[in-house]
Amino acid sequence: MILRLRQAMLVLFACALGLVGAIPACNYSTSYFRLDENGKMIKADGPIVPGEDDGAATAGATTSSDTGGGPILPGTAGTSGGTAGGSTTGGVGGTPVYSLLIHTKNGVSKIDNLYLAHFSGGALTETPKQVTAFSDDGYSIIFPSLSPDASKALYAALWYDSVSKSTKGEYRLLSDLGGTPSETAWPVETGFSSAWRANGEEAVYVPGGCGVMLKRAKTDGSNVATEANTATGTYDKWVYLQTAASPVTDTANPGYDLLVFSMFSADTAPTQGFELFAKKWGDADPAHFSKLTSTPMTIEFYPSVSPDAKYVAFASQDTTAGDDPTTGDKPAKIAVCDLTYSAGTVQCLNTRTLDTLAPEAVSLSPCWAWDGSKIFFVSKDATHKKDDIYAVDFTGGAFGTPANVTNTADDEEMEVSCSSAPMSK
Repeated sequence: MILRLRQAMLVLFACALGLVGAIPACNYSTSYFRLDENGKMIKADGPIVPGEDDGAATAGATTSSDTGGGPILPGTAGTSGGTAGGSTTGGVGGTPVYSLLIHTKNGVSKIDNLYLAHFSGGALTETPKQVTAFSDDGYSIIFPSLSPDASKALYAALWYDSVSKSTKGEYRLLSDLGGTPSETAWPVETGFSSAWRANGEEAVYVPGGCGVMLKRAKTDGSNVATEANTATGTYDKWVYLQTAASPVTDTANPGYDLLVFSMFSADTAPTQGFELFAKKWGDADPAHFSKLTSTPMTIEFYPSVSPDAKYVAFASQDTTAGDDPTTGDKPAKIAVCDLTYSAGTVQCLNTRTLDTLAPEAVSLSPCWAWDGSKIFFVSKDATHKKDDIYAVDFTGGAFGTPANVTNTADDEEMEVSCSSAPMSK
């Protein structure tokens, strides 16, 4: 868990905490940062270019270049776990089936890969299907995002290049997950987090650098446009981490095309933490942002909008809490708030947390079942010291009792993403 949080947030925390020098020296629209060979954040010459690898093997290769020092890029996805069938509204024996994209770190090899799984009747319906084919532990997968119909996925792959002494990476697009998965680079700037628009044809993403922009593009990389820029104006020096998109397709719903995202202020992050904001798709003016949370010393991240856009689920972590010796991290809880809409603004009210897990539990990465009846998330505690997938019922605006879905002894389920509609055959 600590490694995952460091990989995903280090760029942003470095900007916030001044690890790259004085904050005023950072030009947030043009400065970039990277990790050196010791994991220290230092200033870079420019952004990560999609596909740039300085000698690493190209996609589909089986070995890395002996001069590049880069890890192996994935080729055609593997087929371990067999074929995962498509889910339907009726599901298995009339029980709904929920599609999950699971980011797993192998307990022996420490290699990251993504798996498509199906959940029904309180359990996985078959062995998860591997949909990426990484064979080198030099890669890190972060923030995978499953498309609304579970046929495609986006994720960011990062690696450290020992020759250029810089962090490399790119967004990757997976297609035909229900059949024979294929994988290509998503030709946009490298970054961390992406989220699918409800139509399944576009996505919003956080580019690299200091993360002062949200951008959007189609899955073929065309129609790139800026969703919002916080380099100047209302939220000057606020930096994006993650984003989520409303799965609502009804244009009459006030939650249609809602984006919820996590940001922090580079000036006040040590005391303010991450906050959640909301805006509408296509509205690039930060003055129109709705600030959903304001919780000093608390991090709100991993947002996920419910299928009816009445709720947002997220992870909440108190930064003042000490690291628990059994988990090696600060406790974090899954939280849900009610979204209310009025005069073009959004509020996050009546926040409640899932408190029935162990007090030291680190719970992250919530996502909603497509019918809104459950929330899936990853968690670990003193008993389960590696992350597992949990499911908790959410009915009548209240949490049920969480259940461990995977309960793997060695492998670590790092993140989970849900489809927002039944998967098509």
